[in-house]
Amino acid sequence: MSSRFFPRLSKLVWLLPAVALAAIVSSADITQAIQNSPNASAWLKQNAQAVANLAINVESGGNTSAFNGSCCYGVLQMNRTNIAKYAGVTPEQYRQLPLQAQIDAWSQLTADAMRSGVVRQLIGLGTFDGRAVDGNLVLACVQLGIGNCQRMINSGSCRGFADSNGTSICDMADRMANGRPTNPGNTHPPGNGSGSTGGNGGTGLGGNSCPRDATGACMEVSAAMQQGFLQGSGM
Repeated sequence: MSSRFFPRLSKLVWLLPAVALAAIVSSADITQAIQNSPNASAWLKQNAQAVANLAINVESGGNTSAFNGSCCYGVLQMNRTNIAKYAGVTPEQYRQLPLQAQIDAWSQLTADAMRSGVVRQLIGLGTFDGRAVDGNLVLACVQLGIGNCQRMINSGSCRGFADSNGTSICDMADRMANGRPTNPGNTHPPGNGSGSTGGNGGTGLGGNSCPRDATGACMEVSAAMQQGFLQGSGM
């Protein structure tokens, strides 16, 4: 039917915002995207499974169009600032990007974060508080804030830092590896599940751990990192 008979309806259709189409990807899809990314460092490629663990068990459940209701978007929950810097698109456009494009942006961001002396120090320890320093622990260090990670290292214990929910960096690493909540009895309203990259994005849609600001809202990872420095990380 011709739109000239319904001019207002026709105009309304053009004004409707684009809706992100959900695409659920698997752990294997994510590990392959890391291997294919020109921006992924050698370490990220060697620990591609840990990246998949982060995406599936902590951040988005593998949903490339995920939005946490606050700050963060995509399969690995990047925040607005990092999306603009590393992907060059709006958050809504980012949600509609294919998995590989999202992984390429996240890999460049994380490769930059991995150059931190704190992260290199943790990797160099080999073991920490009786556990191996694996890819899950290193990525959890980045996700929950470099300054907070330094506090943990300085203490010599996983309990040297815990967020407002009592979740330590080691707890998050365990959740990444095992796919279960770190604080099963602790829940939050919808939309409070993520900070963000993490450096990157934060602690995702699971709703059980994230650095929080004075209002109780989850902080973006860049803000969490800054808070860690201000709280005496020693860096």
